[in-house]
Amino acid sequence: MLWGLVIRMIDGLSLRTCQPAIKANLMSLAVRRHLIGVMSILLMIAAFVLWTSYDENIIRVIASGCLRGGLVSGAAWLAFPQVIQLKEKASPKMMIAIILGTLMIVVRPKSFPIVALVVAAVAVVEFVGWVLKPIDKKRKS
Repeated sequence: MLWGLVIRMIDGLSLRTCQPAIKANLMSLAVRRHLIGVMSILLMIAAFVLWTSYDENIIRVIASGCLRGGLVSGAAWLAFPQVIQLKEKASPKMMIAIILGTLMIVVRPKSFPIVALVVAAVAVVEFVGWVLKPIDKKRKS
């Protein structure tokens, strides 16, 4: 179920090749970026309101979660155009490794060295696969 959602998210970000679809998809990409920015602002406002209004520990935990989610979605808002370019160039395996690695780092920040090694290993395997891929013999001059 989660894998299907991740695949649909990755497929939904791809650009089409025909002109009308490019304009419509670019508009939807701009709208998506704005929605991510609005979500970031709302999460940070919720964190501020919860943090300043209540003194219970569970509310502090929820407020810190809202703050963390707001900061991460703010970073995603800033990096959205570069993420789209990366998605167009990278393989699906690499994108899944990056997305899951980012989620793992957000949930457990101390796991960064392990996640970085796993993502680097996936990148090396993808590069070796690209280098060892046979050359197409269709081009004859």
